[in-house]
Order: sequence, then structure tokens, then C-alpha cells
Amino acid sequence: MLATLSVPLSPGGKQCESLRHWRLAALCELAVLCIAAPLAQADTIRTRVGIGYTGQVVGIDAQGLLINHAGAVRTIPRDDIVRVEVDQYPDVAKAETLFDRGVSGAAEAERFYAGVLAADLPSWLRAFIEWRLFRLRLAVSRYPEALDAYLLLMQENPQFAAGVTWSPVSENDPDRQRAMLAKIDEALRKGPPDPIAGQLTKLRNVLTPAPRTPLLPAAPSLPKPLPQVPPPSSDAAEKAKIAFASLFGDRLAKVQATAEPQDDVALAADLVQAAKIAGSQPEFLILVCEKAWELGNKDPAGYAAAAEAMKILGEKIPAMAESCQQKMFVTMQQQYEHASGPARAEAGNSLLEALVRMAEQQERLGNSDQALAYWRRAQDVATAIGSARKSQIQASSERLAHRQQTLVRIAERIRQSQAAPQDQKVREDIFFLYAVELDNPAEAAKYTDALGDEGMKRCAQQAASPAEKLSEATCLDLGDWYRFLADKASPAAKSNMLAKACGYYKVYLERHTA
Repeated sequence: MLATLSVPLSPGGKQCESLRHWRLAALCELAVLCIAAPLAQADTIRTRVGIGYTGQVVGIDAQGLLINHAGAVRTIPRDDIVRVEVDQYPDVAKAETLFDRGVSGAAEAERFYAGVLAADLPSWLRAFIEWRLFRLRLAVSRYPEALDAYLLLMQENPQFAAGVTWSPVSENDPDRQRAMLAKIDEALRKGPPDPIAGQLTKLRNVLTPAPRTPLLPAAPSLPKPLPQVPPPSSDAAEKAKIAFASLFGDRLAKVQATAEPQDDVALAADLVQAAKIAGSQPEFLILVCEKAWELGNKDPAGYAAAAEAMKILGEKIPAMAESCQQKMFVTMQQQYEHASGPARAEAGNSLLEALVRMAEQQERLGNSDQALAYWRRAQDVATAIGSARKSQIQASSERLAHRQQTLVRIAERIRQSQAAPQDQKVREDIFFLYAVELDNPAEAAKYTDALGDEGMKRCAQQAASPAEKLSEATCLDLGDWYRFLADKASPAAKSNMLAKACGYYKVYLERHTA
């Protein structure tokens, strides 16, 4: 372009004057070109460690977003992304600001994201927003809508969706359960890729009530119900509101009038201190702690106060412990997702403890599907933060998953046996599933009629008795029997069978005097 410019010569034909005119003409034409050309649109990705990448996002894959930054394409992992800004769609930045506030900004963030989705978007941005909506809805326990976002994400970008995991789901409404199951079944019929099919199958297992039959092992007995808090009298509730308003009303009004979250966080911290010294006035305590939780969740700086408020409320009013635990979990999850560096590891450890505690609690209550969801989420967090408990948590997850799979197999064999009572092979399978895979000799003993070997029958019946009631000879026989069963066991059950064998051999050696 510049080579075609005419170079006017001065009357004296001086070369320097010609060169000056040539440069001036070139600069003018270049300026015209720059003004006429549209300004380049830029995308910006900000990460947890404070680094920002500006350029053009060129795609999305299983790991995260691909951005052309300074002439090189980089992959920004999804878990490192804190904020995305797109010049062409300014509402994305507004939605991201609200998304970062967690539960308190969820509704407004969703409104902005939905508005952006109405435009003709590049595929990467549409998939990214569906992922954001999925996480928002999951955080506020809107599971049917979260499933809708997940299924749309699966259609937009299966590769990216394959790396998306579900946190524990607890949908108790039967109608919503049925609607979600219908959508999951429809999606599975279309044959999605393995990682997505696995996620949908896990979710389906959580939403599907476990098969109930008297022939299956009894669930652990439920703990005694916690004392219920009587509904507050209108007089007590009114007095609590008056007391709260007199102490915090003016300040709360000022906080609510500002857009910045810092004053919300400061008030949340003060409310937590008030909750610590509050007397035996449940109505007032509930107001203080729930408002502290609400305000604290408006900014990452307030997550610690929000979690502490629920901890105090659950300890002082035991009947509210379960709901407080659920709210603490929501806050801990947000705290972990928004943290970086050493703070992320610390938040991850706190979240890990909560997940393990909830998994163990659900196991004690006999809610195996829910417990398994918590164990798997704990396994993901333990892997991400490099926890020393990773192997232990993985073992617990695999143990419970194996138990669930075995129960399904037993239920299927029982149905087959009921349809064909004369089929002894099916009853023999049930025996070995109980005796070996579940280590439940008492239930296995009900199916010993299917065993042709009298020695096997005898050992199966004796194994249901405590070792201290057995003779040393019987302990030796049972050691041999469990060693034999170890050869029939799956990898998940083999070590347990060998441990049982060693236990009986040890009892034999302790008693044997010859």
C-alpha cells in the first residue's frame, strides 16, 4: 500500500524535503486506514493466581478455554478460571461479577447470562455460559435446572462436558425426581461418550430409590431423632425481631444501600461475634446467624464468617444441625472454588473434612447412594489439593461403590430365583455374593441349600457365629474356608477374605496347646 504513494518533490528537488513529504503522506494514509478499520474485539481470562490473558479465545476443550495470547495459543484450565470478559458482549463481565459473589449474586448472574445466551454467540462462549449456569444452579440446590444446563452443555460441547462433575445431589421432591430421571434416560438412549454416560448413570443411581426387599441386608439402625425445636410463638418471634432491629437495624439498612460487599462482610463478622455470646433465645439466635450467613456469602472475604455462623447455630440448636450443615457445605464449596494458593489448600482441607463427615453420616443412616456421591466428591477434592487422605478416601469410595453394585446384582439374582425357584445355580450365586462380596455370612446361610458340599454348608453356618464361641478345630476349618473363598472373590473383596482367614488362623494358634 505504501509503495503506491506519490512522493511530491519540492521546487528545489531536495531529497530530505521529499522524504519528509513522503513520510507525512504515509502517516496520513496509515491513520486513515486505522480509522476506517473496525477496532479488534478482545477477550480476557483472569485466573486464580492473578494472571490475566488478553487476546482472542479460539476454542474450548476438555481442559478449559484456548486463548490466542501474544501470538501463542494457551489452554487455561477450567478450575483456574475466575473471570472471563468479552468486549463484544459486555454483559458477560457483569454476569461474572455477580457469579463471583456466590449464592447472593446467583439470581442476577443468571439473568445476565440468559440475556447473553439470546445472542448469536461463538460456540465456546455458549458452552462456557452453560457451564456457569450449571454451577450456579447446583450451588443453590436447583437440581432440575442444573440438569437442563448440563444437558445443553453436553450438546454444545461434549468434550468440555466430559470433564464436568456433579457435587452431591439431594432432590427429595418425587415429581422433580421423576422428571429428572426421564431426561437422564432420554440422554442415555442417545449414547453419549463414556465420561458423560458415567456422570449421568451416577446421577441416575442417586435419584433412583434403592431397591427394597426383605432378603437384602438390613440397613443400619437409625439414630434417635433429635429433639424438635417448637415453633416460636408470635410473641417471642416479634420480640426477637425488635431486638435485632434495635441492635443492627440501622447498620443493616446502610449495608443494603451500598453495592460494594465489604460492609456486608464486616457486618457478618460482627453478627458472628454476637451469636457467640447470645443467650438461650433461639428466635434471636436464628435471626443473627442466618443474616450473618446471607451477608457473608456475598464475597469470598466473608465465607469464613458465613460458615462459622452456621456452625454456631447448629451447635446451639441441635434440631437445626442438619440444615446448618448443608448451608456450611454450600459456603465451603464456594470458599474452595474462589481460593488460590495456600488458601485454596486450606479451604480444600476444610471442604474435604465436611464431605467425609457427611459421607460417613449418610452411610450410618443407610443412605448409600447419597454417601457415595459425597465420597466421590471428596475424592475429587483430595486429588486436586494433593491430600494425604486421598488413598483412604478412594478406598472408601470404591468399597461403597462395590457394595452398591453387589446389592444390584443380588436383587437381580433374587428376581431370577423367584421366577425360577428350581434354578439352584442362581441361589448358589446369591450365596457367594453375600458370603464373599458383602461378607455377610448370616444372609449367605439362608442359601446353603444350593451348595452340594456338606463341608461348605457347615462352614457357612458356623461363620455366622462369633469366633469366641467356636472350637479351635472349627476356627482352623473356617480359616481354610475363607482362604478358599478368597480365590473366588473379586479384587475388591479378596483382601477382606484373606484377612478373615488370617483372623481365624490367629484364634486357632492362640488356643492350640499341642
